[in-house]
Amino acid sequence: MKRTVLLYDSDREYAERIAEYARNGTFRKEVEITVCTRPEAFAEWLRDDRFDVYVASVEAASAVAGTFATPRSVVWIGETEGRFGPGGASVSSKFEAAPKLLRAWLDRAPSSGSGGRAAAVVGVWSVAGGVGKTRLIRSIAGAWEKGGIRCFVAGFDPGGTADAISEGAAVRDVSDWLYAIKSGRSIAEEEVRGDRGAMLRGFSSMCSYREWASIDRREGIALLEAAAADIGDGIVLADAGAGWSPWAEAVCGRGDGILCVASAEPTCLAKTEKWLRDWPEWEEGGAYRAKTKFVVNRCLERERTGLADWEREAFRLPYVPEWKQDAERRDPVFQRAAERLAEEVRTVWAAR
Repeated sequence: MKRTVLLYDSDREYAERIAEYARNGTFRKEVEITVCTRPEAFAEWLRDDRFDVYVASVEAASAVAGTFATPRSVVWIGETEGRFGPGGASVSSKFEAAPKLLRAWLDRAPSSGSGGRAAAVVGVWSVAGGVGKTRLIRSIAGAWEKGGIRCFVAGFDPGGTADAISEGAAVRDVSDWLYAIKSGRSIAEEEVRGDRGAMLRGFSSMCSYREWASIDRREGIALLEAAAADIGDGIVLADAGAGWSPWAEAVCGRGDGILCVASAEPTCLAKTEKWLRDWPEWEEGGAYRAKTKFVVNRCLERERTGLADWEREAFRLPYVPEWKQDAERRDPVFQRAAERLAEEVRTVWAAR
């Protein structure tokens, strides 16, 4: 089944040339391109949400402001890279080779076939609290949102996970979703607050800790499956918390990948090593260990010697002084490292 692309550019010759290449080249069985040269017409098509992916010259950004009310993928193009479109989305060069452009656009479209592509589920877990999970989740989710990748941040910490959800995110009520699971109703029928087209989605923090604590492994997996279906061709980033719980077991068991986060503080490293040595699923070759990427946050301590094998292979977040760890001030060095990690995670686990 062909995927449909709407291409807007005021330069009709350029747009028609790309469309002609798609119709007559190796992509003719994969994509059907419709050309649009007026920004107001592009905004109207965007509202109708009839295409799998929208490609637009960044000059149309002001004309389409306020039209993002339905789910869609928009790729912004310009004469030079490095600019930013609506919502901080990056702008790619429109003068790349046509095959490279088309492949990049198709990668942003939902997969063909019944039900589309299910989102990957990536858990973020640690053996101890205070290792920077929330900060890392916020940075990764922000990087994906900025890059136009749909992300569902699934977690139940009102002082932590909820902070990763931006004001423009679509919010799902945990109570409503649990009611749907227990009653057998379709979760799609439940109330959704916020912009349906938001690239970032997550659970509301309006439920009580008692309800969150009552979620068992089966319900946790059902919530993850629902989030994966809700976000479609994006990624579910699940805060599995610290230590073990039914929710952590659901995330680690259901997840396609796990980010195991530790601080460089000796007690935390020793505790992590104990889990990796004594817990069957975490032992070398175990079910959890096989899909885990380790992350060491050096914010709390500088470099040290005598590293364990897993620690040597871990992604190392840079040292950041205590005074720069305020949640409202994102240290640029840490942010860049987190963005590199986000890209690695997306590359490894996004396509299931």
